[in-house]
Amino acid sequence: MDLERMNIKEYFKDEIQNKRIILLGRKSQIEISHFLNISDLLIMESLTEGFPTSMVEAIGCGKNVVTTNVSGAKYMVVNGKNGYIVKARDPQVFAKKSSMD
Repeated sequence: MDLERMNIKEYFKDEIQNKRIILLGRKSQIEISHFLNISDLLIMESLTEGFPTSMVEAIGCGKNVVTTNVSGAKYMVVNGKNGYIVKARDPQVFAKKSSMD
């Protein structure tokens, strides 16, 4: 298990134990499309990203995106319309922007 996944599991330990958060791991393209279509939004807090395919897929499914300013984000996300681009990887900022007024 990589360090980032271990950190995520530790940070959300209570939520995972109480089944409020489920970490699904790697999924097929069909499974991803099903999850996207039942989701409210996509959160992408990458430090760096090549072409963000998952962002394109989420926007294509009509989902809002809350993301850091990774490659391509400024061309796809219109703040307040289909999501937000946040400057810091701060969980409070992501949570606030995820509520999309």
